[in-house]
Amino acid sequence: SVATSAPTADTAAVVPPAPDQVMLHAGAATWVQVKGAGGRVVYDHILQAGDTWPVPAEGGPFVMTVGNAGGLSLSAGTVTTPALGRPGAVRRNVSLDPQGVRDGSVMTQPAPVRTVKPAVPPPVSSSPDPASARSE
Repeated sequence: SVATSAPTADTAAVVPPAPDQVMLHAGAATWVQVKGAGGRVVYDHILQAGDTWPVPAEGGPFVMTVGNAGGLSLSAGTVTTPALGRPGAVRRNVSLDPQGVRDGSVMTQPAPVRTVKPAVPPPVSSSPDPASARSE
């Protein structure tokens, strides 16, 4: 006969966090809104210092807006980021991707740029065109 043993409560307690489980960690009060697939809001809450929230395993990819980037860090597995920005800073479209947390790219994601300037500015000349000056 083959002996099998079920895991005990003691072994379950020492299992490290799953590497793909992203957690939000509040170091100060901060508002967060998390959206899942299709832009559906799955979490909209003010976390207080010491609060944590596990990002769901299903329904992603997830993106977050945080109202106090200096009061929130993320973790995935054994990796925890520093605060996501300055105290009071707003960050939008933060990808809650475990790989981004582990490799640090979540910290350097550029914020969406909203500008009315053209992508390539037209050339600017500070001196009059000599050909047009001569034709007068």
